[in-house]
Amino acid sequence: MLILLGMKKENIDFLLKKYSSIGDKIKIRTGNKLSSAEKNINVLRQCDPLFKKLEPSLKKGNVENLVIILSAEDEKLSNESGNCLYLPENIDDKLLCGITTWLIRYRKKNLCFELFKSFFQGGDIQILLTDKDGKILSCIPVKTNFLGYTSKDLKNKYFKEVFGISVEDIPFTESNEDHIRYLTNASNKETSCNVSRMPISSMKIPGLPARTEWILLLTEISEIKKLEDKSSRLNVIQDNILRERTIELESANEILQKQALELKHAMEELEKKNRQIVEELSLASELQKSLLPKEFPSDLPLNFAHKYIPYAYIGGDFFDVKRLDKSRVGIVIADVSGHGVSSAFITTMFKSQFDNIAADSKTPAETLSRLNKEFSNSIHTEHYITAFYSVIDTETMKMYYSNAGHPNQLLFRENSEVLELSTMGFFLGMFEGTEYEDKEIDLLPGDRILYNTDGILETANEEGKQFGKEGVIRIFRENLDKDIDDLSNMILSELVMFMAETTFQDDITILITEVIENL
Repeated sequence: MLILLGMKKENIDFLLKKYSSIGDKIKIRTGNKLSSAEKNINVLRQCDPLFKKLEPSLKKGNVENLVIILSAEDEKLSNESGNCLYLPENIDDKLLCGITTWLIRYRKKNLCFELFKSFFQGGDIQILLTDKDGKILSCIPVKTNFLGYTSKDLKNKYFKEVFGISVEDIPFTESNEDHIRYLTNASNKETSCNVSRMPISSMKIPGLPARTEWILLLTEISEIKKLEDKSSRLNVIQDNILRERTIELESANEILQKQALELKHAMEELEKKNRQIVEELSLASELQKSLLPKEFPSDLPLNFAHKYIPYAYIGGDFFDVKRLDKSRVGIVIADVSGHGVSSAFITTMFKSQFDNIAADSKTPAETLSRLNKEFSNSIHTEHYITAFYSVIDTETMKMYYSNAGHPNQLLFRENSEVLELSTMGFFLGMFEGTEYEDKEIDLLPGDRILYNTDGILETANEEGKQFGKEGVIRIFRENLDKDIDDLSNMILSELVMFMAETTFQDDITILITEVIENL
């Protein structure tokens, strides 16, 4: 439900007509109760008794509804409540309709609510809107300086001209690569920033410049610069110590021999610790592999084949095939951002939470929503998780699925038809209120479903061309007669021949599910 506070009487007729045309109900309230219907839009003026009753709840931030405040007097309230969005009192009615209609429909998807809060209230994130050539069209928030530049300094300038890197070099928001880049500030010094971009086509935001092609999200990271300065000072201190030590060693051969012996012992200890680390990483690798299915259900009309190759000893990919009841099986594949011990630890957490949640969740979307809530509260690093979860009912031969920012998985028919399994949903662990979408599809004997992470799709050759969905689809279509074990081996072989590097640059995970005749 949406509540508009501080509406002017002369604007209400226009809004009433506009909202009615899109199917939303608008109620003008001057009494003591709000309408309970979820899609109702309640309009209150500040003189209304109900506004005075709502005011204490707004200050405490415990109003569950989305509140749009249109009066300058209420700016303090809007900054104290995460559910309130402060808009200028004189905002254009058409823009107001576009914003409120968009928020009603998409508030809990992607970054829409946070983007609008940044647009009108400011915040830590600086947002730049550019055209396809990287020319800056607008800055959000308008009144906030970024790296010493005002919005006037930036407008109509090319991003590369101002900051020293091109828009094409900025990673996508959902990309797993390092998002830290050095941008040139107004004093012509490099400053570390967290940067990402998303196409405007992914978020149809009302009121943005017509030529907008990219939304750039920028945050200055001052801590990295401090660490670099501290490292520089430490290097100077270290150099001074080394010079003094050299003089001492040259004047005292006995001390030199003693230190050489100590160094030898230290090297032996270091080598011992290195061996221990390798052994522990090998053990961690085996433990992580033990989280994967040891066997697949054999009494269902489904066949399974998989390949799992971590980037290092341990990785951030995970998949599971979980029997839910007599006829239903849940299949999940997930990818934790980054590599190494931290990512592997989060996959272990994911396995534990998935086992606890999947069995008593009614739909895949509910499972992902509950997982997102758990990880939004427990992950306090920059890590996030993409996941695709499906449930196959072998009695009805239907598959129900939902996606959390993971690459679209593919379903291959015996007639060479390829279907992308796509739903709306942001990745896990970022925003607690994210909503996820359920879809379903009928399965036929001979159908093959490919579950994979982005390691396969983003593998590149010497020209920088990625293997992509096209490479996977080609292999499936050329090998319809092969069994799924041979097919999974063939995908790896083609990938090795295609890639420029001698080793994989990301975790590689493949799970193929085949539908067979129900005996």
